[in-house]
Parts: sequence; structure tokens; C-alpha cells
Amino acid sequence: MILVYRICRWICSIAMGVICLPVILLFAFLIFLYDRKNPFYVAPRVGENGKLFNMIKLRSMVADAHKYKMDSTANDDPRITPIGKWVRRFKVDELAQIINVIKGDMNWVGPRP
Repeated sequence: MILVYRICRWICSIAMGVICLPVILLFAFLIFLYDRKNPFYVAPRVGENGKLFNMIKLRSMVADAHKYKMDSTANDDPRITPIGKWVRRFKVDELAQIINVIKGDMNWVGPRP
């Protein structure tokens, strides 16, 4: 039963990845054009049974935003890029996490890492 669930999850993830890929690529390209930096934000997270993995999201802030020593993620945060405002407004940053679901690091439902 678990194998059937995993296969269904993987097939659904691949299908959603194909459907969402044009949107992800468009915003990744726009983010890259803004500052010529990596459009993805990769953060270490702890998954099931304490397993570490790298969570992937589209970047909505300036590159190396952690160096600004600010802890706010409010809508008026000066580190948010003009493209990032759209990314956050439409939750496009979350779409890249489909990669983590396909890899098996995350699941469609359940607690967030």
C-alpha cells in the first residue's frame, strides 16, 4: 500500500511539475534579469525522522539578504525586490518546492519543515 502511495505521489508531482514549469522558469528568468544572481533560495531544513535536506524556493529578496541583519519579512521589507513582490503576492516562490516533493524530501500534505 505504501508503494502505491509513493508511486501516485511521484506521478502527481511530475505532472504538477510539468504544468508549473513554465511559470517557474518565467519567474526564475525575471529574477535572474533583475540582479544576475541565482534565482533560487536554497535553505537547509529537517524532514521526517530528522533527515536534513535542502528546500528550494524562488528568491523574492535580494541575494544574500541574511547579511542585512534584519529579521523582518513584512511586505514593506526593503530587501524584497520588485519581482519578489509579485512572487510573494501570487505564492510563486512555493512552486519550486515541487522538486523537493519529486525527490521525496517533502510531501504534498503534512507539517512544513
